[in-house]
Amino acid sequence: MEGLFGSIIRADKKHMNYTFTFIDDLPADFSGVPILISGEGSLKWEGKTYLKPSGTIYDAALFEINHQYDGLPFKQAMLIGHLLAVGYQQHFYLFDLSANKHLLTLQMDGYFGHLYFDQDVFYVTDSEQAYCITKEAIILWESEAVGLDGVIIDHFMDHEIHGSGEWDPPGGWKDFVLDRQTGKLKK
Repeated sequence: MEGLFGSIIRADKKHMNYTFTFIDDLPADFSGVPILISGEGSLKWEGKTYLKPSGTIYDAALFEINHQYDGLPFKQAMLIGHLLAVGYQQHFYLFDLSANKHLLTLQMDGYFGHLYFDQDVFYVTDSEQAYCITKEAIILWESEAVGLDGVIIDHFMDHEIHGSGEWDPPGGWKDFVLDRQTGKLKK
């Protein structure tokens, strides 16, 4: 959803009722210092995007993401307790708000796709594969390619992850099943 100041990302009802707005410029009424969530390694990049929360205890904050490229299709932010998880452009970021500490920058293959949280871990997709990441920023697994131009997780089961990957754009989606513990392709 596009708003006056940028894209508005709504949290799903399962987690909380909050929004994050991605904006390109510092708001005129913001007098603080933005919190860099993309890590010190991103300081070399000229692109800046800001993330403004609403409906959280962090509403007075503004989060900064430094990036190398513009124009990639998907972006998403999720707040799980004190952890801010963000997918933007070619990266997934995990930031601990209570410790004010950058935990992880994960370079995506192609572009960030989607972000999910289930059974206490994050699942992140990019243009080709899926990743399983703990709240402690440990990458448990990275799947093999299950798509070429987009990967979507449809649902989680006890031992499996069901999704689809686009192999022949536009519209050439094929279903897949991953082992939930290992990320290995089952089907």
